[in-house]
Amino acid sequence: MNELLNLKIKKDILKPVIEIHDKLYCEIKLQIKKDGIFVKTIDRAHAQMLVMVIKPQACEEYYVTEDLELGIDTDKILNFLRIANKNDVLRFSYDSDNNKLIVRLGNLIRTMGLIDTAGFEDPKIPPIEFGSKVIVSTDLFHKTLKSIEQGINGFGTQLLISDHG
Repeated sequence: MNELLNLKIKKDILKPVIEIHDKLYCEIKLQIKKDGIFVKTIDRAHAQMLVMVIKPQACEEYYVTEDLELGIDTDKILNFLRIANKNDVLRFSYDSDNNKLIVRLGNLIRTMGLIDTAGFEDPKIPPIEFGSKVIVSTDLFHKTLKSIEQGINGFGTQLLISDHG
């Protein structure tokens, strides 16, 4: 097996990224490059697009020899992540001979078949200029999305975003 990928990342960094994209699709394409892991999803109506990047610095270990596109089933990853504790470190490697993602958590090993990414839409990001920039932790972002989800489900929570001030 040729080692193209060796990635160690904490559960609390990876899980919110997968969960957020899981809201739009149950299958996503991870673009793994030397400068980070890129995930872009767009809903079927093309009304919502989500683009996220996990930078190598956010990982405990990040080794990529060439750019990879891996199609994953978000439910399979999330089911495995549910076993892990918040600060557990997961190790990801790629078996290119069998097109499998290998995920390790301590003594547990999960081998996942990957989805062919040929049919995945690669959303083009339109040139948009934003007057402001917001940087938040993944934990706060995840809690905000959970609040929005509860509000949508009738619990009355609202999120107001304003560019004033």
